[in-house]
Amino acid sequence: MTTACRIYAFLFLLACIAKIFSYLIQAISRYFIVILYKHKILLTYCTSILLILFSWICSLILGSSMLISPVAFQYEPESHFCVLTTKVFHTSFTLMIIAFLLPVNAIVLLYGIILRHTTRTNLIHVNHVLKNNNKRSIKVFRDILMVVVVLIIGGTP
Repeated sequence: MTTACRIYAFLFLLACIAKIFSYLIQAISRYFIVILYKHKILLTYCTSILLILFSWICSLILGSSMLISPVAFQYEPESHFCVLTTKVFHTSFTLMIIAFLLPVNAIVLLYGIILRHTTRTNLIHVNHVLKNNNKRSIKVFRDILMVVVVLIIGGTP
């Protein structure tokens, strides 16, 4: 396998990892906005930029760790594509756990907390306000469910 093929596979892997981590950063940001809205420092652009930088740094570290391994990538002649190999169990399993399962579980947990918070606060208000807030909660739940389902179904390795 050529160096260009390994770099191409690395860039593809980096993009996949960055996508999942961007979903995680969105969930963290929404958690800050909905739950921790009283902490104004968490709602600044600086915090958002730090979260994005953290996401890219983690993606680079995970992708680079696979680039160092001589058996991590292989060329598939059927697709004419360099990809992460599934023939070496420890590399593919480790990457799947760290780059997919942990972020997806964190995303589901954060959105579950957000959903619980929005529905719990609705129970405190009077009936008139409760009706309007229930519509909002249903919309929030629908949006969260769409993001999580698309991530789990469309992003499962």
